[in-house]
Amino acid sequence: MSKRAFIGLDQGTRSTKCLLVAESGEVLSTSKRLVGQLDRGQGRVEQDPQQLLESVRETLAEVSAVAVQNNFEISALGLATQRSGVCAWSVDDGVVLHPLITWADTRFEAQIESYADKKSIISEQTLLPVLANYAAPKLSYLQHQFPGSNIAVATLDTFLSWQLDPSRPFITDDTMAARTLLYDIHDRNWSDQLCDIFKVERSRLAQVVPSIAEHGTIQGIRCFARIGDQQAALYALRQYDTELVLNLGSIASITFSVGATARHVKGFPGSVLVSRANDNGTSFDFLLEGISNAAAEVIDSLIERRYINDSSQIDALCAESELNGAQGILLMPCGVSGSPHWRSDLQAADIELTSAADYVRAAIENIAGFIIYQIEHLKAEQLIPSKLTIVVAGGLAQSVYLLQFLSNCLGDEIRLAEIGEATAYGAARAAYDGYMQKLAVRWPIPVRMLIDPQHVTNSRMRYESWREVYERGLRERS
Repeated sequence: MSKRAFIGLDQGTRSTKCLLVAESGEVLSTSKRLVGQLDRGQGRVEQDPQQLLESVRETLAEVSAVAVQNNFEISALGLATQRSGVCAWSVDDGVVLHPLITWADTRFEAQIESYADKKSIISEQTLLPVLANYAAPKLSYLQHQFPGSNIAVATLDTFLSWQLDPSRPFITDDTMAARTLLYDIHDRNWSDQLCDIFKVERSRLAQVVPSIAEHGTIQGIRCFARIGDQQAALYALRQYDTELVLNLGSIASITFSVGATARHVKGFPGSVLVSRANDNGTSFDFLLEGISNAAAEVIDSLIERRYINDSSQIDALCAESELNGAQGILLMPCGVSGSPHWRSDLQAADIELTSAADYVRAAIENIAGFIIYQIEHLKAEQLIPSKLTIVVAGGLAQSVYLLQFLSNCLGDEIRLAEIGEATAYGAARAAYDGYMQKLAVRWPIPVRMLIDPQHVTNSRMRYESWREVYERGLRERS
């Protein structure tokens, strides 16, 4: 007799991951493909949708083969994708007509600034800061570049499901729609007013559907969940009963659930955590998110400078560094500074750094600095407890120095989740819940490491020195 298994797909900025998960929550198989990114300069960042599609097909085929070999029946699949990217393709033959304009692309900043008198209206309806990174200006641009009913313009999740499901559904879910600047989070659908502001044809937008519901098939497997990448990570890791989840991937994302009512907190994007189809319609859970771009891009810069070959060398170099107190500080915002200020005019600062070890340590503390700044802001506003447990996942979470520095400065316990691919695991978990039509038993996610504060004084002194540099930059350019 076949045993049930579930698949979680995560198409991200740097790679595509696919997990095969048993009904008990055990990860049975993992497949991964790296994907490329084209930085064309002047804020233009694109990816090849066809390459992303092929990476999904390949990873899905690999874990599906493992399921067959081990007598598992794949009951359901969940799809998680990077958010806010937009591409165009022909509905006649599926040929890509324009690359994916990714979430990191800021070419439309001038257009966004032209909406200065409408920003309060936009933020009130969407709970988002009005930024070029979101999908609305990209949808507007590509709709005007490619008019006509035979051309589809949509976010990446819509492109992937359209290509992989023979019924060609033109749909997106609430979590993805809520990251466009076109979705009224209170009415829970596209907004005519926002579409008018951004000059987007609402009739050409994908139909918004619940995150957890049956959504046709993906490569012949029933799809029961589609969800944004950071939402999927929170969906997986909140089973710890933690107040806060930190996902350290392409960006550093702090997420926490705010329950069944959306909340507007300046500087921290509000969004749909998940929506579920049920007998009474659709139920919603909401989240708040703190975002910093200073994550993977910082590591890329260390590799480009040849200070490290890969992230596995970080902790050893941090241990070599003898920096103390205010000595040797690095400010590297990586574009927009993120929550809560969302400043794009901050300049990098490199203060008294002479060795590779010192530079690497200061760079890791810079990643931590933006995260600590956001969490302390949330604590000050009493949005989260003053003492809490933070569950961490993602590639950068492998740096023990980074996690220890966070714990020292915040005074909080840090738990490193054992599961390596939290987003794909969350997509599989959402598919499981959709298939079972209930929030079923918890899947165990063991803790790999528990970190408590130690050597607090020097860490706090270094963070406060970094914060002084950061806040001076904010004042100088305000």
